[in-house]
Amino acid sequence: MKILMLAQSSNPIPSPSDKIFAPGVIFNEIAEGLKERGHEVTVFASSDSKTKAKLVDFGIPSTHNKSLETDKDIWYRYYQHQMYLASEVIKEYRTGKYDLLHIDEFRVAPYFSEFVEGPITCTYHGIPAEDHDLRFDLDKLRQKRFYNRIKYIAATDKQKELGSKYFNFVATVHHGIDLNRFKLSPRGGDNLAFVGRLIEGKNPDIAIDVAKKSGRGLDLFGTYDETSEYFKTKISPKIDKSINLNGHVHYTKMGSAYENAKALLFPITWDEAFGLVVIEAMACGTPVIAFDRGAMRELIVDGKTGFVVKEGDVQGMVDAVQKIDTIDRAECRAHVEKNFSAEKMVAGYEKVFKELVLK
Repeated sequence: MKILMLAQSSNPIPSPSDKIFAPGVIFNEIAEGLKERGHEVTVFASSDSKTKAKLVDFGIPSTHNKSLETDKDIWYRYYQHQMYLASEVIKEYRTGKYDLLHIDEFRVAPYFSEFVEGPITCTYHGIPAEDHDLRFDLDKLRQKRFYNRIKYIAATDKQKELGSKYFNFVATVHHGIDLNRFKLSPRGGDNLAFVGRLIEGKNPDIAIDVAKKSGRGLDLFGTYDETSEYFKTKISPKIDKSINLNGHVHYTKMGSAYENAKALLFPITWDEAFGLVVIEAMACGTPVIAFDRGAMRELIVDGKTGFVVKEGDVQGMVDAVQKIDTIDRAECRAHVEKNFSAEKMVAGYEKVFKELVLK
């Protein structure tokens, strides 16, 4: 197949060096994986991107580029850039040289979708809820207006269930990771770990409470804003010798963080669509203890690769930590190898694309 792909312009693909941009990592795994399977893949993305697929960038860097950090109109620039890329990718798609267009963002490109024929698919990374991706009336209006034009691919069945009213899901393809980046650690370390942005909803403050109640240290990995009210009131007062605030670690180096953890704590209180850190941890043999929200039961085999605890039950998480040694770390790795490899993900996308092209 000849496949045209449009990336998000907010960040370079696969990911900038100073933060983890999961959609970019997934997007690039799909692009490069399809190329390796013999397809012709052309990617429209920012000029600071790096990919083995053919890259078209127009010399415009992502809004993440450091030279733009002080730009007061950062979001205006982002949408202008995304609209420019969308218009150019539609222009290219109209040449008729491609079998399918795959987009990685859903707020801009759909407005151009009716100017061209041929299948258009989109990976949906978000949370289809009114406090997230459907917060404005225009969000709902847009999704209804282009419902039949864009074929969405869900990351989990839970995401599909929650969002089917506004997103025309045609398939579920679980995200996958490059297992060469993550090695099995048969024993792990003594500390617990939390990986992700230090914000409310992801709740690193609860992870700290669980670690302290369990009598274990906690390694926090992720970006944070020391000036935010959440950090000042919920995180900073709890930092002591047992809590290690590591900041951001590049995604290519996160393997060692997971390998050295006794378990990963994932105390989310929103409907996380996937949770890439969950499968990355299990790929290293590290079991995951998560609150029962979003897609956690699709990713974690309760009692086998970790524990899924009732939302908000801090003591339940503490109890899970106490029995974490009952989890076979090799089984965690095998679970990811079977269900969440990059190869399986790419094969899933290839299957969906072929079905749509042949219709």
